[in-house]
Amino acid sequence: MFLSGDLSDVCIVSDRLTLRSFVPADAADCFVEANERIARYMSWNPPASAEEYRGIWQGLLADMKAGRQMSLTARRTDTGEFIGSVGLHPAEGDLLETGLWVKESAHRKGYGREAVAAVIAWASRRFRPGGFLYPVVDENAPSCRLVESLGGTVTGTRQRQKPGDTMSTLLLYRVAPT
Repeated sequence: MFLSGDLSDVCIVSDRLTLRSFVPADAADCFVEANERIARYMSWNPPASAEEYRGIWQGLLADMKAGRQMSLTARRTDTGEFIGSVGLHPAEGDLLETGLWVKESAHRKGYGREAVAAVIAWASRRFRPGGFLYPVVDENAPSCRLVESLGGTVTGTRQRQKPGDTMSTLLLYRVAPT
């Protein structure tokens, strides 16, 4: 399924979080928190420099403006504290793919589940997909628990190898729209 429309000005509010389309002012927080430990199970490696990251986020802004993907910065609504990033991407058939990363100091506080649930609810209304794909490296037990708490079930697997890493098995979870 494809996304559509300008996605550069999205705002989704949940109980504790405000999820807004990434803007250049978010770059410093994202760059500092997207470290090797956070990227361990992600499909990307952390950028080596702020300059490298600038090229990444400038491409992201263009993709959001064109409706090709969405990247939301998650912040606590009450304090503005940076929590992490949530994405929404096209996937095969009538599915959309979602996922997130949360900074280390915010782990185990329910922010990830809250953010993904809010994005799924918003995208279910906006795009009416048949469901959501949520790939998780099989060794990432916290992410497996997160998606399972949202009703996600494993529908397949895929192999992935990112640069400089060993081959990983992704569990392909499917989550129903809300």
